[in-house]
Amino acid sequence: MRKNPFQEIYSRETFKKFATYRFPEIVDVELTNNCNLNCKMCARQNMTRLKGFMSKETFESLAFECIQNNAGVRLIGWGEPFLHPQIVEFCGYVKSQTIIDPLSLKEKSSPVHITTNGQLIKVSQMEELVKIGLDSIIFSMQGATKEGYETMRVGSNYDKLKENILKLKEIRGDNEKPFIQISSTMTFETKDEISEFVDYWGKIVDEVVVGKTQPLEYPKDEYIYYKPCLEVFHKLTVKWDGQVSCCCADSNNMLVVGAIGQNTLFNIWNNNQVLDSIRKLLLNNKQRSLSLCKNCTHAYESFL
Repeated sequence: MRKNPFQEIYSRETFKKFATYRFPEIVDVELTNNCNLNCKMCARQNMTRLKGFMSKETFESLAFECIQNNAGVRLIGWGEPFLHPQIVEFCGYVKSQTIIDPLSLKEKSSPVHITTNGQLIKVSQMEELVKIGLDSIIFSMQGATKEGYETMRVGSNYDKLKENILKLKEIRGDNEKPFIQISSTMTFETKDEISEFVDYWGKIVDEVVVGKTQPLEYPKDEYIYYKPCLEVFHKLTVKWDGQVSCCCADSNNMLVVGAIGQNTLFNIWNNNQVLDSIRKLLLNNKQRSLSLCKNCTHAYESFL
């Protein structure tokens, strides 16, 4: 049975604590905020910041720090990563760089992950990603049926997505990587539909994760019961233009704490009064004092 290479990070005791360490354990990288779909539930509908593509210089700068600190690199953000013409080259750069693990004294590379809607990935890219050792990939779906998927993900083609997932599995063959996952969120699907979806795809991919669709309009304040947020203690998110946010849900740069080119990730993480103040607010359940956090469905009990 294949194991998710990122599970080593997710299962660490440090990853579950409200405390920071010398470097973020995961860095999310937005290669672009352009997208080929127009999903009904996506916050991109309200995104006002400029659109663009991450430069090679910006990527290699942040990736170098991640490699030196053995932090996981996840290509995910407010756009479709396979729109970026250098996505395979960027993955190859990370996987080609290694450090010596001080415990095992063996060479070790940072794990690399991609989250994609699966519509644009080419067969040639699949072959290259398997060859370079991409660690994991999530095909992001919606709903439990072809009709539900194509209704919510405007511009999508369920059959094309299915074809690409099956093709990647075929190309991977007996290789250990990448770990192939499907993640779908539900709206009004029945229990039987969800069960059939999980049963079908569970026989094909390595893992199926089902969640709930996050609405664009949030519940009234009286239904919000906040819990402390772990995000700011373990992760940073780098946008396509090098802006660094402390939250992966920050579609409009409301929680920017620095920028690549002006500072290092290490300094942004460790010597940042703004980030420290945000951590203190969230640790004390003061989400209402932050315009982005006060409406975050991940932060309150009713949507867990």
